[in-house]
Amino acid sequence: MSKSFSSGKSGLVADMLKSLAIAALAATPLVTSQCAYAQEPGAAQPQRDPAALYLQVGADNNTVQKVRQLAADFEASIRSKYEAIMGQMREMQRLSLEPSLDEEKILATQDAINRGTADMANERIKLLINQRKLLTPDQRIKFVELLKQQRSQHGPQ
Repeated sequence: MSKSFSSGKSGLVADMLKSLAIAALAATPLVTSQCAYAQEPGAAQPQRDPAALYLQVGADNNTVQKVRQLAADFEASIRSKYEAIMGQMREMQRLSLEPSLDEEKILATQDAINRGTADMANERIKLLINQRKLLTPDQRIKFVELLKQQRSQHGPQ
């Protein structure tokens, strides 16, 4: 059973939905653009190597390869999630343009978008944890020092 908003509220709700969709669209690239840097064969070269900091702290070639593989695996695993979220956002846009808004469908779609973006953020954190586990204790200290330097120079990334 779906609920519809009266036409008096539809403009306000449509504006709210557009704001939510814009916020979700703005946040999604932040999640995906910073989490993995592996590229498909033949794709443009990545802007930065996911193992660059690991090299700077003295990680060996084996560790660097593992870091890169974890990043590549992560990117492959979130690709379908990202595409699903984009599809849900297109559905949200379609729903927001209907004359009578269906509250249940809109809220269910937003819930799906929220779950998807939260899942991707959790996967990114797991990636970072697993990559850091590959370092020795001394390398971890150096790694954190480098991160702090970068953030003080460029702000949070």
